Amino acid sequence: MPIRTLQGRERDWGVGKGTGHQFHRQHKPNHASSISTLKPAVLALLSYCNIDEICGFVFPISDSLRFCFGLQRLLVYSSITTHWTAMSSTGTILVTGGTSGLGYEAALELVKQNPTYHLVLASRTNPYDAAASINKATGSKNAEFLPLDLSSLKNVRTFAADYAHMGHPPIRMLVLNAGLQVLDGVQYTEDNIEKTFAVNHVGHALLFYLLRPHLDKNCRIVIVASGTHDPAQKTMVPDAKYNTAEELAHPTAETAKNDGRQRYATSKLCNIMWTYALHRHLVENNPGYYNWSVAGFDPGLMPGTGLAREAPAYLRFVWSYILPYLLPLLRFTLSPNIHSIKDSGAALAKLATSREGNGEYYEGLEAIKSSESSYDTEKQEDLWAWTLSTVANDEAEKRDFEKVYPSAEN
Repeated sequence: MPIRTLQGRERDWGVGKGTGHQFHRQHKPNHASSISTLKPAVLALLSYCNIDEICGFVFPISDSLRFCFGLQRLLVYSSITTHWTAMSSTGTILVTGGTSGLGYEAALELVKQNPTYHLVLASRTNPYDAAASINKATGSKNAEFLPLDLSSLKNVRTFAADYAHMGHPPIRMLVLNAGLQVLDGVQYTEDNIEKTFAVNHVGHALLFYLLRPHLDKNCRIVIVASGTHDPAQKTMVPDAKYNTAEELAHPTAETAKNDGRQRYATSKLCNIMWTYALHRHLVENNPGYYNWSVAGFDPGLMPGTGLAREAPAYLRFVWSYILPYLLPLLRFTLSPNIHSIKDSGAALAKLATSREGNGEYYEGLEAIKSSESSYDTEKQEDLWAWTLSTVANDEAEKRDFEKVYPSAEN
C-alpha cells in the first residue's frame, strides 16, 4: 500500500515517493522492486538490527548513502507504524485546533474514553507535539497530528484530499473546535475573506463538506461556539450583529470600523446558526440510513487558551498567567460560566460522545437557549446559501454539497 502523507503549505511534512530509496544501478539493478515487494519484512528487520550492518550486507552502497538511508528508514518506519495503528482502530476522532487549549484537553479525554479509536489533531501548528503528549499520557499510539490551515480554502481541500488516501477508519466524532480572534483592525485571508469569519466558520464548513464520505453513519458533530454571541449574557463583548454573510466576509467601510471582539462574537453567532441550519438540512435530506447528529457547544470563558494570541503582549500575559489563577473570583464577580480549560475540555468530550441533544445548543453539559437572533431561519438560510456558493468550486459540487449527505459514488 502506498504511503500518503499531508503536504504542508510551505514545506513537505511527509516522505516523498522514492526519496532515499535510489540505489546504485551498477549493483543489482532490481533492488528497487525488491524493496517494494519486501518492504514490511525489511522494515521489521531494520527495526531490530544495526542499520550499518544491514546496509553493508544487503545493499552495497556508499557510506553517505548508508547514512541517508538510515534517516529515511526511521521516517518511513514511523509513518507505517502510525498507519498500521490507525488501521487497527475501530473508529476515528478528528478535532480541529486540538494541539492546545480546549481542543487538546477534549482530545486527551476522548482518547482515554475511547482507547480503540484513532485520534487526528488537525491544526495550523503543533508547537508542543500534542500527539506525542497524548500518546504518552494514555500509553497508546492512537494520536496523530496533521497540519490544517482553516484560513485557506486551498489548504482545506489539500488536507481533505490527502486524508482520503490515509485509510483511517470512519470518523465517529468530528469536533470543529479551532477558533481565532483578530483584535487589531480587519485582516483578510488569501481568499479575500475577513479572517475571523473565515477561520471560525467558512473553513470549518468546507472541511465538513469534504469529509462527508469519511463520516461514520452514526457520526457525532460538535461545533464549538461561545456565549459571547448572546447579548443577554452580558459578557462585556460588543453585541453580535448579523445582517448578511456577505457583509461579514467583506465588511463595508462602516462595518470595518467595528471592534474585533464584535466580529468574533458574530462569527460565534454564525457557528450556532449554521448548527441549526445543518440539523434542519440533515433531517430534510436523510436518505434513511444515516444517523448523524450535531450540537453546538459553549465552553464558557477559559482564561489561558490561545484565543488571545492576537492581543497585545500585556493582555496575553494577564490572560495566560494571571486570570487562570483567579477563577473563583471571576465566577463570583462576573459569571458562573467561567471554567478551567481542563473542565471545559471534559464537558466537550462528554458532549462529543453523547447521542443526546441533536440540533441543540449546550453551555457546558446543560442544554440552553441560544440568543434570540440565532433562531432567525431567514438569517440561517442566508448563511447556509452564501457558504455553499462560496466554498463550492462549481455548480456540480454545489449541488453535491446541497444534498448534505455524501453521494453514493463517494
